[in-house]
Amino acid sequence: MISNNSFFSFHKPFTATFIFFALFIASLAIIPARFFVRTPEILSFDKLQPTHSSIYINENILKQKIKQGLPDWAMQQIKQDLAPFKAFNIANIEHYHSDPDFKMLGRFQIANGVVMPILHEKLDILPSYKTLLDMLQYLARHGYVTNTNFLVGLGEYFSPSQKLPIPVFAFAKDLNKPFEKDLIMIPDWINLGKVTEFRERIYQAKKKYPWETKTPILFWRGGEADSSGFRHKLVLLAQRKPALIDAKFVTLQQGYVPPEEHLKYKYLISIDGVRCAWTRLVWHLHSNSLVFKPYSTQIQWFYNGIKPYQHYIPIQDEETLIQQIQWANSHPDEAKQITDNASQFIEDNLSLEDMYHYMIVLLNEYKKLTQSS
Repeated sequence: MISNNSFFSFHKPFTATFIFFALFIASLAIIPARFFVRTPEILSFDKLQPTHSSIYINENILKQKIKQGLPDWAMQQIKQDLAPFKAFNIANIEHYHSDPDFKMLGRFQIANGVVMPILHEKLDILPSYKTLLDMLQYLARHGYVTNTNFLVGLGEYFSPSQKLPIPVFAFAKDLNKPFEKDLIMIPDWINLGKVTEFRERIYQAKKKYPWETKTPILFWRGGEADSSGFRHKLVLLAQRKPALIDAKFVTLQQGYVPPEEHLKYKYLISIDGVRCAWTRLVWHLHSNSLVFKPYSTQIQWFYNGIKPYQHYIPIQDEETLIQQIQWANSHPDEAKQITDNASQFIEDNLSLEDMYHYMIVLLNEYKKLTQSS
């Protein structure tokens, strides 16, 4: 007869192994998913998870950038965006925020180191809201922004149906749309959440795929969202010019190529989807591949800083794309110089600290307007 004590004594190795395994499985539930899953770049806007970017901020670097001041292109963008609102009635902020036609507007009040959001129903579940709030809380907590009150369009595609007599911040705008022209651009929440991750991944890919070893064709993979129509034109063009272009539509389930593997190719193209290219243009420019960019009226906060033939190759249509690829093939030194310029621009201007710095200056310049109104 075996006693209970002798049973557990006999099974001690099994019991210890079981307990260890059970604790390991339980621990997986509390480890953030970002340590296991890499969010693909082509995920739709509403499915991307919010990231608390403030945990990656290097405070010393941020302070150094503040001391140096924003580059000229960034200050010009802020002045240009704020210019239409030299005189406005700040009381209208509450009026338009409460208007049912503007349900995607979030209102943020910052006072005494605290951010107080006032939101329409269900806006608090948006990843864009959560990521933006995290940045604002950091800026308020550290005293970079105080005593201000502003509105932000929290959707991917915030497009007002009428001209607004008050400043509204947005992640992007279309200059072709009359009621979007006066939106004030801020760093978008997707780049805020992903720039640190993508930067490290692109660093490693640049080492793996130096310029001299890249395949000299233009490469593109992406979804079918296509506000400009150029994605579809490119895929058709690739079928006619396979020696110059490799372009296909993919989904997350079939054909997806991670950003690192795009750097195998010497030429990349950044094309608008539903809105701007978001993270894609940033990591394209940061790569050591030459970036081609179709003309677009959709812009983000940093577009004023990138210049054609200095940071990327502009294209108008399929014919000019072919011509520009052929030019790059016959001018490798000039093409590489453009890639070096682009990569350096991202290094100098589009780190997470740069985005926080831009927001600090913008909100304080905006605050001056509210005080004079």
